[in-house]
Amino acid sequence: VYDCMFQSYCNGIKFGTDSQGPISNYLFEDIYMKGIGMSGIALESVDGSDMTELTFRRIEMTDVDDVMFAVIGNRMRVPSNEEDKEGYKHLGSISNLVFEDIRYTNCMQWPYPHRNEDIQEVVFYGLNPEQNVLNDGKDHRISNVLFKNIYLELPGGKTEVPEFDEGLGDEYPEHQKLVPVGYGYTLRWTDNVRFENCTTVLLAPDVRQEIAKADYTEDVIFIPGEADFALGMEDIKVNKGTEMGELPLPETVKVV
Repeated sequence: VYDCMFQSYCNGIKFGTDSQGPISNYLFEDIYMKGIGMSGIALESVDGSDMTELTFRRIEMTDVDDVMFAVIGNRMRVPSNEEDKEGYKHLGSISNLVFEDIRYTNCMQWPYPHRNEDIQEVVFYGLNPEQNVLNDGKDHRISNVLFKNIYLELPGGKTEVPEFDEGLGDEYPEHQKLVPVGYGYTLRWTDNVRFENCTTVLLAPDVRQEIAKADYTEDVIFIPGEADFALGMEDIKVNKGTEMGELPLPETVKVV
């Protein structure tokens, strides 16, 4: 999927919910999103889908509520025509993801009527092992993720650090169900998440750390850099076909 402009009351790009089979080998590139009421990119494996080999490249988001959300849950809804419903049930996975050259600015800061909280940060939650109701002996974690050349302009402003959530369970997945513990990224039950040349700019000071992680088996590799506080930044107009390298970044941005 390439060379598109998206607007949606719900999510911009979404995989999941009522997806039981595998989803693999998708490429999204050269996409502009504006006026997205939920997540710009949402990966929601709650009914057994194995999602893998997904690449999102050169995506510009403005006036979008949440930038990226990925979660594995245990709702396990079964197709209505399946006779052996209990035998059919299975848990899913999310792996081998690439997010490259993504720019997120002018975040939407008011909830749509059916929601009661705004969350803009990146939140990735695998399945809590205690919620593996099938006891299938597998770790249903989000694994092998690359964030490269990601620019996030986020509101910040939190004065307390929240606790990590205990996972989605069998609830319907939307990004406001899981509280962000980091001001940029929250990772729980994830493996091998890598960051290359990623920048998070805050519009207000925030007591949280940039990347909050828990229950991971490998250290998150991060090229450290301090976040700057940018106020009153002018809008950046991006024409169709503009390369990321041609975008005028604000002076407050530190490229690491």
